[in-house]
Amino acid sequence: MHLQLLNRLIPPVLRGDYNSLMRSQLLIGLLLTDIVILLLFFALVLLLPNFVQDKKVLFSISAFVLSHVSILIFFVKSHHLILACHLLLATLSLSIFLALQLTGGFSESVMLQLVFLIPTTAFLLLGLKRGLKWFLLSAAMTVISFFLAKLDIGSVQLLSDSQNQVMNDCLHFLVFLMVSGAIMIYETINEDLKARLHTEKDKLSYEASHDGLTKIPNRAEFIRRLNQSLLLAQQNESQLVLIYIDLDDFKPVNDTYGHHAGDLLLKTIAKRLQSTIRASDTCARLGGDEFALILSGVSQAQDITHIVNNLLEAIKQPIAIAANHVVVRGSLGVASYPDDANNAEGLCINADTAMYQAKKVHDTCVFYKDVQRKMTIKYP
Repeated sequence: MHLQLLNRLIPPVLRGDYNSLMRSQLLIGLLLTDIVILLLFFALVLLLPNFVQDKKVLFSISAFVLSHVSILIFFVKSHHLILACHLLLATLSLSIFLALQLTGGFSESVMLQLVFLIPTTAFLLLGLKRGLKWFLLSAAMTVISFFLAKLDIGSVQLLSDSQNQVMNDCLHFLVFLMVSGAIMIYETINEDLKARLHTEKDKLSYEASHDGLTKIPNRAEFIRRLNQSLLLAQQNESQLVLIYIDLDDFKPVNDTYGHHAGDLLLKTIAKRLQSTIRASDTCARLGGDEFALILSGVSQAQDITHIVNNLLEAIKQPIAIAANHVVVRGSLGVASYPDDANNAEGLCINADTAMYQAKKVHDTCVFYKDVQRKMTIKYP
């Protein structure tokens, strides 16, 4: 049974909690499954010539179907999940034990095999504690039925021997269908719940590791990736380049055109930075108008020069804001492993130091090794 059908019938107030949602899906699924099976059973009663077609039997099946429909309507309208579950179990218990007494009692009735449906349904719908209460209640009713049979009290036999045999055969299939249906519904809902939880976990993990505005990695994810990239660089004996980027004249744009314009500018710059580097590299927003890039496996000086020139050019391309073309520029600081530092903290400090030297000039890039030599190199 498709879960979308079940979800449409579930009151919105119960959809927010996973436990309530799962139990609501189970309740509706069991009700609809039982209704379909009982209608098929009703048709079987009418079609089999040797089967009992007494009006009382047909009325009993009809009443059972009607009770299920009533419980379904009550649940959808009232939103009382637990009460609806108890009503279903009460109806199921009453029907089974009444049928038990009308078909020979404990000793002779073929209905006895239906008794175990009560605790099975109760555990599925209500969990362990409430399910245990219904288990004890059904056990007590079974014991009472046993003693009534021994005392020959309260039971009658409406079925002949041939009808009893046909009923017994039919009930085997009925029990099989009801139990299989319940298990299928439970497993379908359980798989859906696992998928929901997995999706929610991925969503929370993404939100925790990515910047909410630009959708690129945040500072925490940047540190994690930097440590991971350093470990790989150490194992492969390769070079790693860290670039810190700070936007020049971002605050005037934010103050003049408003925060919405500032947000648009940051998102645009983030996309440009990502498009300039490789998919295997990392572009992160550290906060405010400050970004960082992690470039692995860049060994040639001319490669780094080419990259930073492309970055500076991409940053200062005009951005359309409020019918104006706004231009901001970047100040870049570069530090590399293993030349400038051999750990994440040292690389970050050195790249930050180089970046602040670049901000004294604007629209330029400074390498930490040149800071050490008291020398600033500007790339056109």
